[in-house]
Amino acid sequence: MIEINVEGNDHTAPEVEWVKISGDNTIQMKLLDGGKIPAVKAQLRFQKNPAKSFNIELNNDGKSGDQVNGDLVFSRKIEEIGFGLYQVGIEAEDIYGNKTKKEWPEIMVLH
Repeated sequence: MIEINVEGNDHTAPEVEWVKISGDNTIQMKLLDGGKIPAVKAQLRFQKNPAKSFNIELNNDGKSGDQVNGDLVFSRKIEEIGFGLYQVGIEAEDIYGNKTKKEWPEIMVLH
């Protein structure tokens, strides 16, 4: 049996692997991190009028649009707001306080 002791601090922020919105307006984000990620938020901004936006908290607990508890795919079903193209801003923080804040490059469609 081999034992390896790991020491040090985690200073690496969560990384966003992908983002998608399904036809039923469920937003999903796959994040990667060495620790747990308790907080993920998305800001959706209407492409034609970026001042028109809303924020949502995504979860990874198998509820409210999330399919599997603990799989690092954070999800939330978005209430019907009508068809539109949106830009997505992402904020995520792991249990060590490392934060990611980024704009997803693709335009997303809400129905």
